[in-house]
This record gives sequence, C-alpha cells and structure tokens, in this order.
Amino acid sequence: MLTEELMELIEELKLGKVETQKVECKEARVDIPRSLVESLSAFSNATGGGIVLLGVGDAPTFPILGVNNIDRLQSAVTNMCAQELEPPIRPQFSLHNISGRILLVIEVPEAGTPEKPVYIKARGIYHGSFMRQADGDHQLTEYEVLKLIENRGQPRHDMEFIDETSEADLEQESIDAFIARVRERAQGPIGDADKNTILRSTRVLAERDGRLTPTVAGLLMFGKMPQFIFPNLRVVFLVYPNSDPNQPGPNGERYLVNEPVEGNITTILQRLILLLGRHLQKRTVITGSIERDELWEYPREALREALANALLHRDYSPQARGSQIQVSLFPDRLTISNPGGLFGTVTLDNIDQPDVQQARNSALMRIAEDSGIVENRGGGVGAIIAAMRKYNLSPPLFKNTLSRFNLTFKNHHLLGSEALKWLDSININKLNSNQRLALVYAHKEGRIANRDYQRLCGVDTVIATRELGDMVQVGALNMSGTRRWAYYELSPQLSGLEEDIKFKGLPADSKKIWKYVRDNQPVARKEIIKALKGIFTENQIDYRLEKLVENNLIVATNLKEKASNRKYIIK
Repeated sequence: MLTEELMELIEELKLGKVETQKVECKEARVDIPRSLVESLSAFSNATGGGIVLLGVGDAPTFPILGVNNIDRLQSAVTNMCAQELEPPIRPQFSLHNISGRILLVIEVPEAGTPEKPVYIKARGIYHGSFMRQADGDHQLTEYEVLKLIENRGQPRHDMEFIDETSEADLEQESIDAFIARVRERAQGPIGDADKNTILRSTRVLAERDGRLTPTVAGLLMFGKMPQFIFPNLRVVFLVYPNSDPNQPGPNGERYLVNEPVEGNITTILQRLILLLGRHLQKRTVITGSIERDELWEYPREALREALANALLHRDYSPQARGSQIQVSLFPDRLTISNPGGLFGTVTLDNIDQPDVQQARNSALMRIAEDSGIVENRGGGVGAIIAAMRKYNLSPPLFKNTLSRFNLTFKNHHLLGSEALKWLDSININKLNSNQRLALVYAHKEGRIANRDYQRLCGVDTVIATRELGDMVQVGALNMSGTRRWAYYELSPQLSGLEEDIKFKGLPADSKKIWKYVRDNQPVARKEIIKALKGIFTENQIDYRLEKLVENNLIVATNLKEKASNRKYIIK
C-alpha cells in the first residue's frame, strides 16, 4: 500500500465511506494488542481478506497516533502469524510516515478454501476460529466451522440412506417418468440398465444390508411426504403488510399470509409458484391486435430459478435439517432465504459466472437435471439477472454468511416515468444507454460498484470500468473507496439537485445522519451516536432522527422497543 492510498483510506474511514468490516484500527503504541490475533484469523477467513492499521485510534475520528519500536513490533506480528495461527499466514507489511508518526499496515489476504478456517492454535479449531462481522471479530460457531471444513471437499449428506424408509415412500409415477427420461438422455450402458440399477447409479436409492432404501436426495425429490422424516425440510411462505417486518398491519396483524409449503421438491416448487401468482401484483399488456399477456411483479422465470436454487443448494447436513427455507413477500421486495451459505469457491462476486460450478448437493443436482427441474447448471443466477434486466428491474441483491444465503428482488422499475423525468432534469450529455441506466441505479440505491454495473448492463469488467470512468470524467459520478472496495456515488452537483429538496426544512446536517443510516442499515441508535459523536451531541442526533422519521426519510424498525434500542432503515 502506498502512503497516499493509506491517507485516503483513513480519510474515508472518517467519512464512513469504507466498511469497518474490512479495516481494523488498533493503537499499539508500545506492544501489539492480544486481540490482534483474533483479527488476523477473522480477516483470513473473510472474503477478500482485510487490513489492520497499527497506530490508528478508534472511530469516529480515527486519530493517527503512531507506533514505537517498529522492528520489535513487526517481528512480534510476524511471529504471531507464523506460530499462533494454524495454518500460518503471510500478510504483507508496509511502514508509513504520516506527519512524523509511523504506522504499520498489515494487509491480510483471504486464505484459500482448503486452508479455512484459519484458527488460533492455543484455543483449537472450534473455539479459536473467527470471522469479521460488522466492525468486530466474531467467534465462529461449531456449525460455521463445520461449513468451512466441508467446503474443502464434496459433502455427501444428500447421499445418506434413510433406514426408516423404503421404495414405497416414493411416488412411483414420478420414478417411472424419471427412469424414462434417464434412458432417453443416457449415453452408454446405463440406458439399457434395469430400474434398480438406474436408481442406484443416480443415488435415488442406496443399498444397505441387501436392502434398497431412498437416499436423502431421492426422498427429497420423489418422496410422497419427506416431512414425515424431516419435519423442517419445508418452505414457509410469508406475506407482510408493510416493508418493515416489525411494523404490524392496520389490525395489528404481523403477517397477511403465513403458510407452510410441504411435499417433495417438485411439489413445493409448483405450490410456491401458485402462491406467488396469487399474491404478486400483476399488469396486463397487449402483445398483438387482440392478444393480452399478464405480467407479474417479478419475472416468472427469475422466481422459478431462484426458488429452485434455494431448494437444491440449501444445506441438508444433519446440523441444518432443523432449519427451513423462508420466502418473504413485502410491498417493495421479495426475499428468499435458505440455510447454508455459498459453497466451495462460489462467492458473491462470481456467483453469476457460468464457469463457476460447484454444488453442495451433487447427487440432488444430478437427479434434478435428469428430472428436468434444472436445465442449465451454472447459468441459473445469470439467467435470473438477465430476466430482471429484461423486466427493467434492478439485479437481485445477494447476502451471504456461513449459515445463510439471502436473495432479494426489488420491484421498483429503473426507467419508469419518474426516473426518466429525473434524467431529463440533470441534463448530462454524452452518456450511453448503459450509463443512463447506471446513473438511475446509483440515484436509487445510493451507490454503484463495478460488479453492479456488470450485472445491471450485461457487460464485462473491462467495459464496466471504462464506462464508469467516463462517467467520472463528465462529472456524473464520483469514485469513493480504495482499490478493492471502490464504488461510485452521484457527484455532488447531481445528488444535490434532489437532496437539497429532500432535506429542505430539516435541521442542519440531517443528511449526514441519513447517509450513515443508508450505508449501515439496519443500524441501532447507539451505533449512530458512537459513530457520529464527534459531529453531533446525543440530543442533536435524537432530534434529527425524529425529524427524519417524521419526513418519511427513515423508518424505525422496532417501535415496541424503547428508543435506545431502536434500529433504523431508509424509507
């Protein structure tokens, strides 16, 4: 890291433009803090790694304090990396002189999948493994550790046989259709094999003590009622009255619909599509002189693909069989949440790349392909994004942890009449159609990153980088963040057009609190006070929060809680 880059990073930390999830500041004036080893473990296990700044104080001011005994300090950190962690890590060190004070920067790379979790040897793998979460180091649970270990190879939980079942628990009509399809598609001797040989080779059945029993995959795909064996391997379909899940409806109801969906995977998928068709908004368009077509709030092909992905890629290990998939429909969005994070080398950055193909449940995926449920392995997320683009909707949002994966569709159309009116009002020339679309996205979401641009416009990273750079050159966007965490925001002259109106009549600097909520939502009142205490007093923050709520710019998500415990999101 160059000194100029470090100074920019510290400045952006002060402005709240860099996630503290990626950067840890520690004073270390004399000795290294013992908590450093936890941060080294956490960053090694985190996607993209992270940076430790020794000689910099805490938020919100991040004062430059400097460190002493540089050689001894660096030697101690090197020994910590080599001797206290398993496996040892090799971060990059750099020294920087800022205003006569020396800072030691430790750039921690993400460990490879086969090396995770990196843990503190003295505490053991189940008590010494950490992951970065928000602005702290989170000790991994036993389940999370097991997931990292599992990512090193190919899990076989879906291939386990189930003693208390038999072939009679499977839908024979579905089995016969499956056999016929396998024979039709087969190349080689499997096409001429008998029924039981095909079912064994595809892992629908497994043999134990001379008896054939369904596997987990076989029961999930073809079972008459898999929930008799696994009660929570189901989906819960929820419809909320408001965008805030904690805000009840006019009659005090928390849900408009709370319906469990059970059966095998094919049945669940069909029932979910029917439920969505019943509760989604629809509009009718004329496609010919007399032909009409009903368009759903979200593209049907995207919904089906996302639901199939959740059912096929969720974690079916014994530790996760008590958790269910949840489909939550809000007035402004739809979220699909399934147990188990992304598997293997799949990340949020490459999840839409067709050449990245890793399946946690390999037997289940093979059966799904042979059944016709999955037609294009590796292309599912790309197909979802393409369908949303065709519908003029934003790409879905993905959130991933070791224990859960969420996909969220938003229903606001990017180039609706309001967006077109806004584009006309800003009068920026020399932008192509992709750039105009990206400008609207940044306007609605608050920022846009290179990966967002690629998914939004269907271009590669080279084109995205060039076109975003051109937007900076013409004054439409400003780049924020450093290197790997770069993102783009509307330039002040553009954002000011609307925000000057939005915040007119509110207390001075209310926009700063609104931006902090936007960038960290949902965020608790005490976190806002801690982060902005150098700018506002506690009373000033409370007053501005109250006014922002009154003007429908932010929402308190848990009104039943006392004010000190409330969390806020953008309206």
